[in-house]
Amino acid sequence: MSKIIQLPPQIIAKIAAGEVIERPSFAVKELLENAIDAKATEISIHIEQAGLKKIQVIDNGVGMDKDDLLESIKPHTTSKLSVNDDLIGIKSLGFRGEALASLASVSHVLIKSRTKTASSGNQLEVKNGKVISVSLVGTPIGTNITAINLFNSVPARKKFLKSTQTEFRHIVEVVTNYALFYPKIHFVLTHNKKTVLDLPKESGANARIEKLLGQEIMQYSLPIKTQEQYIKFWGFVAKPQINSKSQNKQFIFVNNRRVSDKLISTAVKEAFSTMLEPTSYPVFILFLEIPFEMVDVNVHPRKEQVAFINSKFIFETIKQAVTQLLSSNNITFQSFLPKKTGADTTTSYAGKLLKETVLEKESLIPTPASPIVQLHRVYIVTQTKDGVLFIDQHAAHERVLFEKLVKEFKQQSQKTTSFALPKPIPLVMPISELEIIRENSDFFNKLGFVFQDKSNKIAITHVPTLFKDRNPKELLQTMVDTLQEDLPLQAIDTVSLEMLSFLACRAAIKLGDELTLDQMEKLIFELEKSPNNATCPHGRPTKIVFPLKNISRFFKRAL
Repeated sequence: MSKIIQLPPQIIAKIAAGEVIERPSFAVKELLENAIDAKATEISIHIEQAGLKKIQVIDNGVGMDKDDLLESIKPHTTSKLSVNDDLIGIKSLGFRGEALASLASVSHVLIKSRTKTASSGNQLEVKNGKVISVSLVGTPIGTNITAINLFNSVPARKKFLKSTQTEFRHIVEVVTNYALFYPKIHFVLTHNKKTVLDLPKESGANARIEKLLGQEIMQYSLPIKTQEQYIKFWGFVAKPQINSKSQNKQFIFVNNRRVSDKLISTAVKEAFSTMLEPTSYPVFILFLEIPFEMVDVNVHPRKEQVAFINSKFIFETIKQAVTQLLSSNNITFQSFLPKKTGADTTTSYAGKLLKETVLEKESLIPTPASPIVQLHRVYIVTQTKDGVLFIDQHAAHERVLFEKLVKEFKQQSQKTTSFALPKPIPLVMPISELEIIRENSDFFNKLGFVFQDKSNKIAITHVPTLFKDRNPKELLQTMVDTLQEDLPLQAIDTVSLEMLSFLACRAAIKLGDELTLDQMEKLIFELEKSPNNATCPHGRPTKIVFPLKNISRFFKRAL
């Protein structure tokens, strides 16, 4: 008996659907691409329960007649590629002919469509890959596709999905990606009948980018436009002050297609050279035009990656252009050594707390025989019995504050530790980042942040009391950048410790803060009583001892 069998069509369809539609946002992406390829100028996306209950995409594109409607849900049928066309040189967003067939195999699909020349439209109903009915229907010109109960026929797929908030955030990111490149299309996105995005047609990309990504990114971005042989690209590159801990703020479009491309990302990163920390990533939006025959868009099931024929030339062209942009604007690395006085530190709430918790006259080393000095407003230097001690003032204070935060967090987890701001501070962030805050609202509340969420806008009303005089937007942005990496969720206590370390980092004495002798003495004392005081919460050393015998060797002196 043969061990090799041919799979039934239903199984084949579900396997194909698994490659193309792994989560609701992928279905939205495929339907959006179809609507854009149909030359739509109005696209509405209506989502219920993050797409699991309903995904509806309505467009005013060219529409389909009855015959095309019936063909559209069959595997590998497409209007965008003929049998004589080469896969190299694809100009449309969709071309594989898998989207509707895959969607129809894992959900209940209703499609209404009408062409410009028809007096009425047609409705096709498909359930789990089987045609239920075809009928005439009154409908506007264009196509209306509704997918109901996604993955009901493959419940195992649901086990791999994240929370409702996370899945919807991915949908927001998909819509954002296409809305960025197509400002002349009016996009509307709703979730559970609540409008999340309403983006009227814009004459140019700038206004759309500002609406979706926030004013700050546009304010600190430099426009770039370059043409080199067959490559043409334009967009915006943010100054080094605006950076991210992840690559989620890098938007790359190749021939109208949003892609994730390591080659281009690395080229821009290398152009920044030492202007950014190794763990930080530049923020940019680049639109590239390259001859279609020199780009292979068929290297990924969902067309999210591309391959270039001359990748080395493209890499060097982009790197050189961004390098020239940064140098011509006289941009150098922005030092994070703010000119502050000692008073700035002691008048902060964290500084007062530090002062109050230290015994006024008790200290470890401040004696006439052991002077304490501040070196370049970065290090505290003093002598030990057998050498010289260097203390990183920021790392040391960060460890001290972190241990205080952990203790306070554990002791006061049942009560509020928030400070009410004089007035709410609005958050100007990309919508996908606001969704992260909503998704993790319980966690932020536990830390002491309280938000006001009205009309799809979020404002901060309360902050952790320990940091009431620090910049709350800066603290939040760091935490959002970390959460945006979408790593597997850890236990709340583990995540809390990670977030508390960021809070301590932002509130600690900075490199460049001028400290008094009294402050340095107190910091040394507090560091010595803190657990794990050899490093800051991120693993960087807080103090280094240079043994006297090693120093003597430099002077060729024997001890």
